[in-house]
Formats: sequence, C-alpha cells, structure tokens
Amino acid sequence: MIQSNSAFRPIQCFDPLPGPTPWPYPICVAEVLDTQGPIDLMPQEGWSGTEDWGVWSEGLRSQAGWMSPVRQDYRLRIGAFPLCVPDRRQEMVVKVNGQEIARYRWQECELWESEILIPASMVRIGWNKVSFEYAYALSPAEVTRGQNGDRRMLSVGFARLEVTR
Repeated sequence: MIQSNSAFRPIQCFDPLPGPTPWPYPICVAEVLDTQGPIDLMPQEGWSGTEDWGVWSEGLRSQAGWMSPVRQDYRLRIGAFPLCVPDRRQEMVVKVNGQEIARYRWQECELWESEILIPASMVRIGWNKVSFEYAYALSPAEVTRGQNGDRRMLSVGFARLEVTR
C-alpha cells in the first residue's frame, strides 16, 4: 500500500524477529511526503490514479484507511461529486469499520461537501477502514456513447477526502 500511494516514500522493511515474538510480521518504514493534500487516506481498493483535482472511485465499492494511535473522535472531510449520467441519481453510503456513518443522494451533479464526525467508539487503535458504496459505476465512454475513450468504471470523484482530529 505504501508503494502505491504517492504521498509516501518507502524507506525499508524489516523481517520479524526469529522465534516467538508479539509481532510476527514484517515492519515497513516510510517517509510522509505530503500531509497537506486533499486526499490523505491510504487507498486500498476501488480507486483510480490520483489526478490534479483529486481521485475517482472505480466500481461499486472503494476502501481506504488510516492509522489511529489513540481512540478518539475524528472528522471525515469529504468533497465529492458523481459521474453525471442523465436520468440517474448517484447515491453513496459511507462506513467506518463496517458501521454506516453517512449517506448522500445527489440531486444533480453538485459537489457534496461535508464534515462527518467519527465517534471514538467506532475508532480502533491501529488500522481503521473507511468504505464507500455507490448506486452505479459506468464508463465515461458508455455515458457519452463512445465520444469519450475513457473505459474506467467510475462512480464518484473525490476532490477532498481526509481524516482529521
């Protein structure tokens, strides 16, 4: 995941210690290159490559994560817009660690900006997952009847997606 995220520079991975150990997994160290970007979650699945304006989600579901050193309240900041399709309304369900925290249905192609509370009771010390589920995913080529050659199955574009304390 570190190698696929342009906000990190991999430094080195260390093998687990031989014999019994409380952490029998490799540990990798990375340098954080950009903490001021509008997308600060680590993408896991269902994302396109980062573009100048943000990132597209691909498919009907996408996941990202963040590490929390303590159990406390966080805020999920979202700036998102749908792949606009005539006569269709995109809907998105937002979950943290499997529990729904928000739902939004677009009326048109507007930008949805929101700051959603993630209560401490939903936060795990360590790795936390944010997942997004969408009503549809289509290729721009399909929407424009071949006038656009983009064949990615897009659902929602994120101009902002960050977790803050």
